[in-house]
Amino acid sequence: MKPQKLYNFILWLMVTGLIGFFFYRMFSPFSPARIDDIWIINLDRAPDRWAHMRDTTIRFGDMIHRFPAMDGKTITDRDQVHNEGVGYYLTTLQNKREEIINKGVVGCWLSHKRLLQHLATLDCQNDYGHLVLEDDVNVPEDFLSGTDVWSKVSKNIPGDWDMVFLGIKKPIIGTTVAPGVKKMKTTYNKGNWGAHAYLVRHGALKTKILPSIKRMTDEIDVHYDMMADHWNIYICDPPTVRYNDKLAAKSSINNVNV
Repeated sequence: MKPQKLYNFILWLMVTGLIGFFFYRMFSPFSPARIDDIWIINLDRAPDRWAHMRDTTIRFGDMIHRFPAMDGKTITDRDQVHNEGVGYYLTTLQNKREEIINKGVVGCWLSHKRLLQHLATLDCQNDYGHLVLEDDVNVPEDFLSGTDVWSKVSKNIPGDWDMVFLGIKKPIIGTTVAPGVKKMKTTYNKGNWGAHAYLVRHGALKTKILPSIKRMTDEIDVHYDMMADHWNIYICDPPTVRYNDKLAAKSSINNVNV
C-alpha cells in the first residue's frame, strides 16, 4: 500500500472510530461500572476516623470528598426527622411518650439518604459512578491501580448496573453472573449486610434509588436489600473493600442510642 493511501486509511479508521464512539455515548444508556469520585461519610465528632480514611485515600487527590454524617445523638424526637421520611420507624411507647429506639440506625439511614440526594444534584453523566464509603473500611493499597481486584472484577459487571456492593458481610444471596460478580436477590430477612462500600450509578439516583428510599422502612443496608428485585444490584464476591474490624467494632454512627 502506498504511503498516501496508508495515511488516508489510518485517518479514515480514526474518524470512523470517533464517530462510532460519539454515537455509542449518545444512544447507549449503560456502560461498565467505574469509579469517578469517592465520598466518605464521617461524623464531625469522629476526627480519628476521618484521619484514618484521609491517610489511606490521600493518593486519590480530588476524587475524595468528605460528607458530614447525621449525628443520631442529636435526635430528640421523631418529629425532628419526620419530614425526611423517618416517620414512625423504630418507635415505642415508653413512659406514655413515643421515643426512637435506635437513634444511631436513623442517623445512619439519613446520612446515606442525604448524601445520595446531594449526589443527584451534581451535573454528571448517567454512567458516572459515585463510590460511597463509611469511615470504618480498609481501602486496599493497590485500589484503582489498574491491576487490583476491583479493576479486574469491574469489567465483568453487567452494563445495566444501578448499584454495586464492593463489600458485604452476610453470606451473599444472589445469582452468579460473571467471575467474581453476583446479582443480589431480595431476601426480606433482617441482617447486617453492611453499606460500608458501594458504588451508585448517577443516572439511577433520580429515577430509581431516591424514589425508593423516600421513607425509611428499615436499616439502610436492609432497605437496599429489599430493593434488589427493583434495582440492578451487583455484589463483588469476594469483597474488594472490607471493614476495618477495630473501627467497625466501635461504631460511632450505628450503635444503639449513641
